[in-house]
Amino acid sequence: MSLFILYFTFLAWLSPLSETDLNPIQDKTVTIGLLVSHKSQNEIIHAAELAIETKNLKGGFNGHPFKLVVRSTEGPWGAGSKESVSLVYEDDVRAFVGSLDGRNGHLAEQVAAKSHLAYLETRTSEPTLSQAYVPWFLRIVPNDNQQAQAILDLIGEKGRGKTALLLSEDYDAKYAAKALTKYSAQTNGISPLIIAVNPNESSTKSAVDQLKKAGSDHLIIPYYSDTALRLVADLREKLPHLKVYGTLAFSMGINSRSDLKNLEGMILLQAFKGADDQSPIHPGKLASSYTFDGVTLILNAILKVGLDRESISDFLAGGDHPNGKTGPFRFDDMGNRTGNIRFVQILNGEVVSLMECQ
Repeated sequence: MSLFILYFTFLAWLSPLSETDLNPIQDKTVTIGLLVSHKSQNEIIHAAELAIETKNLKGGFNGHPFKLVVRSTEGPWGAGSKESVSLVYEDDVRAFVGSLDGRNGHLAEQVAAKSHLAYLETRTSEPTLSQAYVPWFLRIVPNDNQQAQAILDLIGEKGRGKTALLLSEDYDAKYAAKALTKYSAQTNGISPLIIAVNPNESSTKSAVDQLKKAGSDHLIIPYYSDTALRLVADLREKLPHLKVYGTLAFSMGINSRSDLKNLEGMILLQAFKGADDQSPIHPGKLASSYTFDGVTLILNAILKVGLDRESISDFLAGGDHPNGKTGPFRFDDMGNRTGNIRFVQILNGEVVSLMECQ
C-alpha cells in the first residue's frame, strides 16, 4: 500500500486528543515539537533550542523546563504526516513549529486539524495552507499573495515598466509564480514575461538573452538556486539597468557573505516592519530568526495561558504579540500574519534597509 493511501487511511480513524490523552506534565517537562525538512538544518534547530534555553533560564513553566523534540520529514512523500503524528502521540508535544516546504506543510496541517494542536509554520509561503481554514494553523512568514502584492507595489513606486519572472519546477516556486503572475496582471494589466530555468542548468545565457530581447526593466526571482545566483551576477554585468527582486524564499537561501558579493544591487523581501532590532537581518540568519520567533511565540502562549491546547491556539490567534526579531505579530482569521513588509538591498556587499537606499 502506498504512503498516500496509508496516510489518508490513518487520518480516517485519527481523532482529536481528549484531555486525558494529554497528561498535565509528563516527566516534569513541557514538550514543544519542531518539524524540519532535513536533519542537516543545524541553524534552524539551534535557533529553536536557543528559544527553549532562553525561557528555561527564566524558570520554564512554573519551574518545569521546556523540552524540544525535533523530527525530520526527509524521505518519501508522506513523511510529514508520519512525523507529525509521532510528535503528537509519541512525544506528547503541546504545540509544534514547522520549517517545511508546502507539501509537508499540508500533511502537518492535517494532523493539527485532527489533534487540535497549534501548528505554527515558519518557512513555506504556499497560500492554500491558509485557505483550508484550519483554526490551529498559523503562519509567521508572509504568504505568496502578500509577497506578490508587496513586490509589485514596490515596482510601481520605481516606475513600473516591463516585468519578468523566473520560473522553476519546484513545488513552492510554482505557487509563488502563480501569485506574482496574478497580481502583475491586476496591477499592470499584463502578465510578466515568464523565463523558465532549470535549477541545475549551468548556463544563464538564454535567460539573459530573453531579458535583453524583451527590454525588461524588472526581474522577480521567487526561489533560490545556484543558477539563480549566477544569473543575478551575470545580469549586473550585462544588463546593469535591470532591477532584480527576490522573494523571501530567495532571501532564506542565501547563506554566506560570498553570496552577497554576487547580489550587488538586488532588492530582497525580508521581514515585517517594526522589528525590535531595526538593523536588517543578514539573509543567512533569516530562516533561523523566523524559527526563533515561532518557538518563542508558542512558549509565550504557554506561559500566559497554560497547557490547554485550545487556549494556546486562541491566545496565539487572538491578539497582538510585539517584539519579534522579524517584527510584531498579529494574525487574520485565516492564520496569516498581517503587517507591512520590509525590504532590504545589497549594497557594497552589505545588507541595508531599503529606506536607506536612495
